[in-house]
Amino acid sequence: MAFPVVVTGRADLIVINNLKEVRSIPVCDDPLSRRYWRECFNGCEKIVNLLYKTGCHSSGGRGEFIVNATLVAALVMLVALAPGCSSDIQDDETPMGEIKEERARHGNLVHDGLEVEKADLNGSGEADQWMFYNPVGQLVRVERDMNFDGNVDMWQYYDEDGELIEEEMSLDATPNVDVVVFYENGRVTRKLMASRFDGSFPIEQFFGSDGKLLRVERDASNDGRVDVWEYYDGGERTRIGWDTTGDGHPDTFDQY
Repeated sequence: MAFPVVVTGRADLIVINNLKEVRSIPVCDDPLSRRYWRECFNGCEKIVNLLYKTGCHSSGGRGEFIVNATLVAALVMLVALAPGCSSDIQDDETPMGEIKEERARHGNLVHDGLEVEKADLNGSGEADQWMFYNPVGQLVRVERDMNFDGNVDMWQYYDEDGELIEEEMSLDATPNVDVVVFYENGRVTRKLMASRFDGSFPIEQFFGSDGKLLRVERDASNDGRVDVWEYYDGGERTRIGWDTTGDGHPDTFDQY
């Protein structure tokens, strides 16, 4: 998620990664904002900390901050001169431009900088739902204990419009995510399903606009690549294909 630079004046305008000038950004200590700036500065945590310490000041109201773009420009130049900075990227991230989204299955969920609203769904006197809001009041995540055993087993994620876009579920007594459901315009478009305990999802389901299953892709050989394809029409399986050559494409089919 990219957070744009807010400039103090037209002469200060700087564009990083094709960002456009806008009027506000979330508070600088927001974790997603921090990760974004770390990416801009090639993973240098020291440079990011310097930006937050000297380059941000409150614009008044709604918890917004302004980033001094002239300072940003200087820090961009400093990255090239800062030894060892490129090695400061956190373990929960992939290289530049490939930061993992904060998800339970990635083990990188954060709570700092978020306001939480708790709820007791079963009247036990203990919270079993937690709704997390960013500094501008947008709902970003809901965590639930669906079986009321004291452990979160459902995580829901929302976009800037408050629409549900993704849902993770743990179906057993472990904290591992077993099912990931993707939503678009209120409907399920895709599901990832685990069948092992290694954090992988060898089964992927795809759904049509009518909610019916269209295709299932499987990694039956456990090598990280799809090798079985099942095709559906009207919710009924009509064909299955296998990759017998290892090229990533089905070459043998059975009709139903």
